Amino acid sequence: MSIKSNKFLRFFGTILAILVLVELGARAGTWVFLKFFRFHGCAPYGEFCEFATLYGPVDSPRYLIHNPDLGFDVKPNYKDFDNKQRMISTDSNGFRSERERSLTKDPTNLRVLAVGDSMTFGIGADDQGTITAHLEKSFNNVEALNAGTPGYGLDQVYLKAKTMMKRFSPDVLLVGLITHDLDRLTTRHFSGAKPVFKKADRKWTLTGSPVPTRQQRLKRQLPLIIALPKLLLDISLRPSPSETDETIAELGEWLILEMRREAQKQNARPIFVLMPWRFELDPTQDMGLRGQKQYELLLQTCNQNQLECIDLFPQFRQVLKTHGWQDFEAQYLQEEHLSSKGYKIVAKAVGEYLNLTPVSTQ
Repeated sequence: MSIKSNKFLRFFGTILAILVLVELGARAGTWVFLKFFRFHGCAPYGEFCEFATLYGPVDSPRYLIHNPDLGFDVKPNYKDFDNKQRMISTDSNGFRSERERSLTKDPTNLRVLAVGDSMTFGIGADDQGTITAHLEKSFNNVEALNAGTPGYGLDQVYLKAKTMMKRFSPDVLLVGLITHDLDRLTTRHFSGAKPVFKKADRKWTLTGSPVPTRQQRLKRQLPLIIALPKLLLDISLRPSPSETDETIAELGEWLILEMRREAQKQNARPIFVLMPWRFELDPTQDMGLRGQKQYELLLQTCNQNQLECIDLFPQFRQVLKTHGWQDFEAQYLQEEHLSSKGYKIVAKAVGEYLNLTPVSTQ
């Protein structure tokens, strides 16, 4: 081999070694950064959270598992305490419940299928403190199935409701809504990778399904020295805020109307419940123009389409006014979510709206 060839090989080897060291150093630094600086800004697009799950530590709740159609779902037959020693139990269908739920409907009971995100699931309360648990404890002849999934956007709620209604034939489809469910519509990643609806030829089409597992995505991951510039480029090419708002408004209304149509097709009565979360109640935090806009959008969708909607914002604000912030926070909130006492307010409003018979206290 010539001297010229040896010099070229040494030069090439040196460059390769430098690139490997840079890659390893960048990965170590990125992992440490993502370990100690958690980000919740996965909506409205989620490029950063998608990046973080590939190049940083994985910290997803133990009660969630991969689902190729929905992105992720509640783990069946789960039973464990959360970080505040509140019991979280699920049955073989993934319903949050201390007991197994049957496919067969008792004709003497009103079967309510509740779908939604973490508020419907009941984060902040134990198994006895969720909306569905309070419905069953407070009213006669009602069976309430809790199919809520923490981290879901309205698109995933629709997809899951469509599937579960066919299997469990509810009399009532109860859809729990918070304003942040709308922001999750355009993101490819929130609590996990997820499919996204996109419009093509004036029609909404589901894209990104089946959703690959993290292991499958890891096999296709780019070197970090390429992935990081690509992340910055993706963020710079995002649609404008006004374009995003238009997409969210149009797609949000379409999904809600599709849920109504699917429920009616399954002979179920669709009812939508608008629930506030901590940041829309805390007087030290401004709900912000975006949150207010999403709330007004949900109300407008309800009113213009003559939907059955229960707006709980005024009721919770009245409770807050009566108790004052410190007492309200201690009794009705658990971190970002409601407490068991807060979920009981929701259940009571739903039961009264449905004209259910309260359980006698005698």
